[in-house]
Formats: sequence, C-alpha cells, structure tokens
Amino acid sequence: MVIYYYKNEEKRVIKEFVNEGAVPGSEGLNPRKYTLRCEEIAEYIKAEVKKMRFKEPQPRKLVLAFHYPWYGSIYAPSKRWVHWTMVTVEDIGSSTDYPLLGAYDSQDSEVIKSHMMLAKYAGINGFIASW
Repeated sequence: MVIYYYKNEEKRVIKEFVNEGAVPGSEGLNPRKYTLRCEEIAEYIKAEVKKMRFKEPQPRKLVLAFHYPWYGSIYAPSKRWVHWTMVTVEDIGSSTDYPLLGAYDSQDSEVIKSHMMLAKYAGINGFIASW
C-alpha cells in the first residue's frame, strides 16, 4: 500500500508498506488496517521543506523620474511665464522637447493630475522633485 499526495501534478510518496497475509475468517479479503499518525505526515512534510531550495527575494526595482515643479504659464494659475521662453503653438525656445501638454503650469492641479496619470501608465513608481 502507498500513501501519497500530489504536488504540481506530481505524485509524492509519504509512506509505503506491505499488508501481507489474510486475517483469519476474512475469506482472503485481508481487511487489515494501517494507521498513519499525524506526526509521520508532519515529519515527512518537514523533510520535504528542508529539501526545497528557496530563492533569495529580489529587491523590487523602482522606476523614478525627475519632475521639475517650477514652470508657469500666462494661461494658468501662475499668470506669467516661468522658465518658458519664446512659447509658440509649435515650439518653446527654452525647451529641447515640446511637452505633450504644451507649456504647462506646475501650479495647475489638472496638469499635475495628468502628469501623474501619464507616469502611472508609463510604469513610473515615483518622482524626484527639485525645487
């Protein structure tokens, strides 16, 4: 007789034993009993756990981005250009790249919400802010 359990569809044996002979008067059916103590199962599981190779937990890598909160726009809360110069619909003279939202104002809460949403979808975990 074999007592086993499955782990990831693989059969693992806990205990094997042979039940020989017939119980007198059983007409050869041999209805003998075997008791498996909980301690035997626990010992087996402890031994299996000791065999396991656990990987060291890997530190979670964060994706951080710089965010500069000092820009202002004449069309937003700052009511003046701050760190933006020569602003047109197609170009900003003081910027290498044209921001998706245009020459934004860092004091505009809707702009900041948009930045946070875009960062979230880009997989950015947090910001490094420089004031």
